[in-house]
Amino acid sequence: FHHIETWRDRLLEGSDQVLSALLEQVPAENAQTLRQLVRNAGKEAKLGKPPASSRKLFKLLRELDEQNPLPPL
Repeated sequence: FHHIETWRDRLLEGSDQVLSALLEQVPAENAQTLRQLVRNAGKEAKLGKPPASSRKLFKLLRELDEQNPLPPL
């Protein structure tokens, strides 16, 4: 799961390049969900709330990786 955590952490850092690279790898129906989870996770972190969206993002990345392995960052 280390490479999935790396993807999640890089997405949460706000790198548009990482998000673009990921969106090229995933089906179109997941693009909006990914963007929303990244945005919500950032808001939660700023407000000091529990990382629910971050966990959901990890779960989605894990599912995507099982369907089509994500390249290492």
